[in-house]
Amino acid sequence: MSDDVFNDIDEELDRIGIDTRPERIPIVHAIFVQDHSGSMSADAGNGSARSQLAMNNYNEQLAKIQRESSEVETTISIIEFDDRVQEYAETTLAQNIKPMLTWWTGGSTALRDAIGESIVKGKSLISGDSDKDQSVLVIVLTDGEENDSKEWTDEQIKKEIKYLEDSGIWTFTFMGGELQANEAITKMGFLGNNTMYYTANDEGFKMSAGKTMSGLDKYYTVRKAGETQVDDFFVDEEEKAAWQNITKDNS
Repeated sequence: MSDDVFNDIDEELDRIGIDTRPERIPIVHAIFVQDHSGSMSADAGNGSARSQLAMNNYNEQLAKIQRESSEVETTISIIEFDDRVQEYAETTLAQNIKPMLTWWTGGSTALRDAIGESIVKGKSLISGDSDKDQSVLVIVLTDGEENDSKEWTDEQIKKEIKYLEDSGIWTFTFMGGELQANEAITKMGFLGNNTMYYTANDEGFKMSAGKTMSGLDKYYTVRKAGETQVDDFFVDEEEKAAWQNITKDNS
């Protein structure tokens, strides 16, 4: 039977409302941006360095993403930085990634350049095939202030984040100290509800881990429902309800 006949059949099925296209599997390109500057070696209390706690948090997040990957195909990319920016390994499916066993620490903090590299990486991963249900999730973790970027400015980062979020398929999240989180919002354009700050100690890292796990749960829930972006990654339902009540009382 010729291709023309198959095409005629497909067109007739489409005409009467039967979709013959293969099911679109949601795809997430998750990009971790991880701080390996010297301050990450500092003691965070309870005998653990900040680097150890950050590694534990990442491994929990990886396990969560791997569990979700049975329904949402996910690739993992890891951008590591101190005063240098480098990729941990080639981008691959989440199922192929093993937990981290060490978290190296080094020099100063080229935060903007690392975020810029995550943007370059994400753009390279997004296919031009409109039949693919794709999205990009960028997860930035830092404990220190930007002090050594050479390639990217705040203005460039802010412009790119705005442009990419307006496309409807990019979600940028940011975790840092209070100063870093405020600057991420004001200078680099991260959404306030996708940004959080934490104290760089044992309790703070545990809090940030819990918030991130809740955010991942929310993100994958909406991806399964066909949405491609969240603007409230770190805001839970109780916080939403409290804010709605305050707004209602003041109206």
